[in-house]
Amino acid sequence: MIRHELDLLKGSGLFDAAWYCQEYPDVRLLGMDPAEHFLRFGWLLNRKPSKDFDPDRVPGLEAFLQQGQRNPLVAYIEQHGEGGVLLKSRGASNGAAVTKPAGVNGKHPAPKPAPSARPSGPRNLGAEQADYDLLVTEFDAEYYVRRYQDIARSSMDPALHFLRHGGFELRNPGADFDTKYYVNQNPDVKDAKVNPFLHYLKSGRAEGRQPTPLSPGNPHYDQVAGMLGFTPSELGDRISGRKRDIRERLMTGELGEMIAKAEKLDPLVKHVWLAALDPGISPIRSAGWTQQMAALHQMQEQAGWRRAKVAVLIPWVHVSGAVRIAGHLAMALAEIFGPDEVIIVQTENSEVQFPEWFPDGARHIDFAAAAQGLDGANRERLLVEFLRSLKLDHVFNVNSRTFWNALEHFGVALSKSMKLHSYFFCNEKNIYGDWVGYPVRMYHKFADILDSVICDSHFLANELQGRFLVPPMHGDRLRVLSTPIDVSMEPVAPARRPANQRPKVFWAGRFDRQKRVDVAYAIAAAMPDVDFHFWGKQTLDKGFEKLKKPDNVKLEGVYQKFTDLPLAECDAWLYTAEWDGVPNMLIEVATAAVPLVGSIAGGTGEVLVEGLSWPVNDIEDVDDYVAGLRRAIENPVEVRADALKLRQVVQKRHAKTAYEGAVRALIDRETPNG
Repeated sequence: MIRHELDLLKGSGLFDAAWYCQEYPDVRLLGMDPAEHFLRFGWLLNRKPSKDFDPDRVPGLEAFLQQGQRNPLVAYIEQHGEGGVLLKSRGASNGAAVTKPAGVNGKHPAPKPAPSARPSGPRNLGAEQADYDLLVTEFDAEYYVRRYQDIARSSMDPALHFLRHGGFELRNPGADFDTKYYVNQNPDVKDAKVNPFLHYLKSGRAEGRQPTPLSPGNPHYDQVAGMLGFTPSELGDRISGRKRDIRERLMTGELGEMIAKAEKLDPLVKHVWLAALDPGISPIRSAGWTQQMAALHQMQEQAGWRRAKVAVLIPWVHVSGAVRIAGHLAMALAEIFGPDEVIIVQTENSEVQFPEWFPDGARHIDFAAAAQGLDGANRERLLVEFLRSLKLDHVFNVNSRTFWNALEHFGVALSKSMKLHSYFFCNEKNIYGDWVGYPVRMYHKFADILDSVICDSHFLANELQGRFLVPPMHGDRLRVLSTPIDVSMEPVAPARRPANQRPKVFWAGRFDRQKRVDVAYAIAAAMPDVDFHFWGKQTLDKGFEKLKKPDNVKLEGVYQKFTDLPLAECDAWLYTAEWDGVPNMLIEVATAAVPLVGSIAGGTGEVLVEGLSWPVNDIEDVDDYVAGLRRAIENPVEVRADALKLRQVVQKRHAKTAYEGAVRALIDRETPNG
């Protein structure tokens, strides 16, 4: 039948192939015979076969079409005689342009009939007819044919193909319905084995199910709609209309013709140009981009829609020496710039256990919540765009993983508009004994764009200089800032125990490989006459669960403030870390004048001063720890005098005023050339 109708069209003189391809350039992109395209699809898209033939203006076709004839030009030819004999005399043959045909009996064509007179597709589909009629009300045949070129080359009605096959093959009926997404979001649709788009039209839309990842009901989409002053449904209508307009501009007319010509030179052009079927409309152009816009708006609200001078980036606000130091840094910056000019950004977790660590009046931004669900690249882009929007002078990174990752792609650009600073504390050792951590991984990558690298210990600064052979021109960027202490803390009174009371040793830290809980347990086991009190919780690994706790060890949980501990009952403090910076806890213990016995690991030697405490050089030497603890227990007066001297050393080195002065000097200095 198709071959007969093709011959009929080409022989009628009413189909102009050259005009048809010029008017509808996508036909060339499909690589189809123009007459075959019109016969199978063009009439369904309300396209004309030639400049002078408009099926809507031909009288007498309506009744003929309603009898089941599909193509209006074929109907016209059949209506005027076998093979279009009555029409051949009016125009050229086989695709040449013709004059506008007269109506029946030589009269002029009647006015355009109502849309209901247009063909609505195949009839007599039996049980499928109602579904088909519902489907075609919103089925985009033009999109479907262009998007799936195998359908364009078949003889099947596109809507019928989608009804029977395309929906189950996860093809899309138009740019406004994502079949794969709809099925993935609604497992009941897949289980019911029904056409997804038909399900949406019948019930899914009324139930509020989303047709695409970005449609009313998506929280980020709805938020952006509100930002733009629309309801979600109003924004959806506007975007759909804009997409149709852009698609028409890109696929037809002069631009469409240019693409058709380009395809002759490079066949890949037509495959790339299919992206024009679903153009992106900012800010609703992709799930990641839309969430970035919504998140940026959310964070600007938290920032009070005001700029700032400086931002401090932290991963979270829970028990962490690094975050505690970030609090000291924020306090110093608030003294320099004013609290309202300081922005605190939490990038990895929304948890806030210790808000008192940070200055009153500073603005807190929950980036972790705003960026939840975004992939790494979009998270990084969002953070960078937010920081740039604040017009900052300085950014201080204190262990924010997202910021480190963002520097990989945006570091150089950021360094041109604001000064970048980063804190380093200590390297870490993995289970294989290799050194890892931010200092060893990040310093050599970003030293040239960081305005300053801040260490909490001279040990780490020297290690970085030696490991990476820091040149003299970068030496001024490497700074050591001694963590400040609370000078108001009074020394605790020495422990006074009745003769029948067992001595007490305190230990605190994370229960992980770094803090060597196994060594602390071995020390306790070697001193069964002493009670050991441990504060902390398991964090990084499962090794702690395999350890056998000695009977004289009591697990106390997590403390909120150091001063909450019963320090007056403590005979000595035990510290067993394999690597570390200058721990806040050691500084606090020394300030409280509690006798210290601890391992030399990284920067701990800057608190565990020889002669004023008991430093242990070999982390595995249990006997050395025991000797130090026995001395503290058996010689309380002498050890107490040493602890008071250590307190004076620490107070001088870690004074708050000295720290603020160091931060101010860092802010005020000019970045060296090179």
